[in-house]
Amino acid sequence: MSLIIFSFLGLLALVGVVAALASIANDGYGRPDIARRVRHAHNLDRPAR
Repeated sequence: MSLIIFSFLGLLALVGVVAALASIANDGYGRPDIARRVRHAHNLDRPAR
């Protein structure tokens, strides 16, 4: 019985981690205009080659 409970909690934690990583990857709060601005700001931080 405890194996089922711990498996369910582990699966729930894994789904939470994947969802968090997916939201970090988008980095625009679901809005493309914010994602473009964030990408542009990150590109300014890189040194010129």
